Amino acid sequence: MRVDLWLFQARLFKSRTQATTACKEGKVYRSERKLDAADEVKAGELIELRERGLYRSYRILTLPLKNMSKELSKTTYQDETKEEVLLRYK
Repeated sequence: MRVDLWLFQARLFKSRTQATTACKEGKVYRSERKLDAADEVKAGELIELRERGLYRSYRILTLPLKNMSKELSKTTYQDETKEEVLLRYK
């Protein structure tokens, strides 16, 4: 599955266009390598997003087959962001 599509279906971005833009701006990483919007992702991979100068980490649990509600979309990933980063967000 394309990374921009996964980011949108996991509801980490409000639109696929925003997810694509984040990739183009170099805000999406896998193993310290910037991802393009068309790069493929698989279940089990760790994706990092740079937001407000901080890095959020998400483990992909499943790849959704269709759009789903915000509550259900949270079951497709696990937030593995470090506690000290989460405290800076507030």
